[in-house]
Amino acid sequence: MTLFDERTVVLPAPAHRAPAGPPPWGRIVLLAALLVALMVTAFVTAEAVARADVQREFAQQQRSAMSFPDSQRIDVDIAGPVLLQKLLGRYERITVVARSIPLGEGSGDMTTTLEKLRPSNGRWKPDRAWGAISLSSAQATALLIPVEVRGAMRVGFRETELTWDAVFMSAEGPLAVTLGMAPSLAEGRLNATISSATVGDVTFSAQELADRIGPVAMSSIPLASVCVEGVLPHTIELRNAEVVGQRIDVNYDIDVATFDTPAGRETGSCP
Repeated sequence: MTLFDERTVVLPAPAHRAPAGPPPWGRIVLLAALLVALMVTAFVTAEAVARADVQREFAQQQRSAMSFPDSQRIDVDIAGPVLLQKLLGRYERITVVARSIPLGEGSGDMTTTLEKLRPSNGRWKPDRAWGAISLSSAQATALLIPVEVRGAMRVGFRETELTWDAVFMSAEGPLAVTLGMAPSLAEGRLNATISSATVGDVTFSAQELADRIGPVAMSSIPLASVCVEGVLPHTIELRNAEVVGQRIDVNYDIDVATFDTPAGRETGSCP
């Protein structure tokens, strides 16, 4: 006889499932924004670190090329992104500023622009380089005015001229004169020669001043002639001197063939 179990098996009810909602776009956008922010921060940090390293490298190369001491303050500005240019092995333009370099009894600020630099024998060599040594009023006074009259005379600037005040004896008595001096370069020397003289509101030519105060007084005027080339490395080729705003610029080119070489580091001289 066969027996059958007629018990009823009760199956569990199916689990309740909530209807599918829309994708969590807000969360996705937030995560994407965080990822982008992290990438940007990483790039900016890497760029800043690379820029600081390259600035130190070029500052040291400039000290070497110009025979500056290690203590010479140098600021370096690199145009464009550093990481990309470093990867390509070429820098488009770098500006190097050496503050208060010694110039005889005075000093000046040297700004050098190096263009299209490529590696060469472990150094960076530019295709072209130029710059200027800038002198403020105080720096020009220390360089151009003799020590014995420096307290009574001070260099100033007016349009394209250097100026300094002086008092001369004339037939009418003491004559306060503002001399206008034209800057120039010749054989490595920075010269300043009389181009005009102003008394009150009246301006005379150099010859008219000579006629008024006489040759003896004219010969007593300290005309500056300073050997600039004799304190600079041979790689620098002086070009001209000009007044720009409230400073005088001594402009130069750099011989890239001798830049940062033993021959280029040798000090120049004046005849």
